[in-house]
Amino acid sequence: MKLLITASIVLTIAASLAAQRPSDPVGHPAGYTSFAQVRSIDRAQAPTHGTVFLNAPAASVTTAGQAYPYGSVLIMEWRKDGKDGEIVRLDVMRKEQGYGAAYGADKNGDWEYASYSPDGKSITDAAASLACAKCHLKAGSTKDFVYAGRFAPAQ
Repeated sequence: MKLLITASIVLTIAASLAAQRPSDPVGHPAGYTSFAQVRSIDRAQAPTHGTVFLNAPAASVTTAGQAYPYGSVLIMEWRKDGKDGEIVRLDVMRKEQGYGAAYGADKNGDWEYASYSPDGKSITDAAASLACAKCHLKAGSTKDFVYAGRFAPAQ
């Protein structure tokens, strides 16, 4: 009987923790095209055109090197065949207190990363999110681990 009660308590606690932390902590940024559009980039690698969108908290950052506030969401909308091409992917980073812990030594600030298909489906597994975190470490803490927000990347 004690084993059954203990197992029930453990399952209840585990379910509670799972409910507090969604399986997709970033979340598809529905309506992101109404966010501030701050930069576009073109590159040789496919997809070739990226546009950066910032939600209101992220757009409040107006000085290079200023930390992004919690609640910031940055979206890189990727299109094939240039700025008028088909959207192929959204890369999203979200900053919330305590985020990024699962990245261990590759944690960079309180950011989580995910990618979505144009229809909003998550296309990122844990390994891909970790790859994003590892890469954003290179952007550095002085830029709050952001490469291409409002400001041009350093050359």
